[in-house]
Amino acid sequence: GTKPFTRADVELTGVLCGQAAIAIANLKLYTEVVKKQEELEKTRFDAIKALAQAIEAKDSYTNGHSERMFQYSLAVAETLNLPEEERLLLKYATALHDIGKIGVSEVILRKPNRLTPEEFEEIKNHPAKGATIIKEIEFLSSVAPIVYHHHERYDGKGYPDGLAGGQIPIGSRIVAVLDTYDAMTSDRPYRKALSREAALTELRNCSGTQFDPEVVDAFLKVAAIEDSNIGGTRNSILSKYATAGQ
Repeated sequence: GTKPFTRADVELTGVLCGQAAIAIANLKLYTEVVKKQEELEKTRFDAIKALAQAIEAKDSYTNGHSERMFQYSLAVAETLNLPEEERLLLKYATALHDIGKIGVSEVILRKPNRLTPEEFEEIKNHPAKGATIIKEIEFLSSVAPIVYHHHERYDGKGYPDGLAGGQIPIGSRIVAVLDTYDAMTSDRPYRKALSREAALTELRNCSGTQFDPEVVDAFLKVAAIEDSNIGGTRNSILSKYATAGQ
């Protein structure tokens, strides 16, 4: 027959049960903390998206710009296998990259013909203005450099600091590609939108000069997947990001 439990067996069982209870309580606490963090993140991002929409309201030609960039940015970040921290910074940067335009005259933003040199200088100040605005917000301070440098060029001929190659934050290099693509495929006061194919060709042509080749390649992969059809059903890498952050 079976041996009866000894006092040592009972004590060991009590210890194991106590440890199991602590583990369950810790897991419950951890789950609640994660849920609160997710709720806080959603609240923060909802506020940021509202701010981005307020900026876009100044310029009807950029309606939906930040949301489209947000979806593409997450897909490109996944293709590049960026660390989670970089993805979070990029998420905020795509929404806030043009926040500095809040200080630019609507007359300039909506001007239907070529800007004067003075007007262009005002436009060129928007990355610095944007970085100044958000760097004072503690949880966004790490996003400020991405916003500040999103008009740099890979060949060093951009602004505001003329950085080149890897000197430019990876988030800024991604925003530069997405910003340009979305601008090319959207109507503007001074021209009609380019076709998708023409815009992708322009990105290829500027790879290695204006844009980081690795980022362009990643975006082209995303675009190719987006355009693919399997069994007549659109197979878009963007679909899983369409409501992300909402």
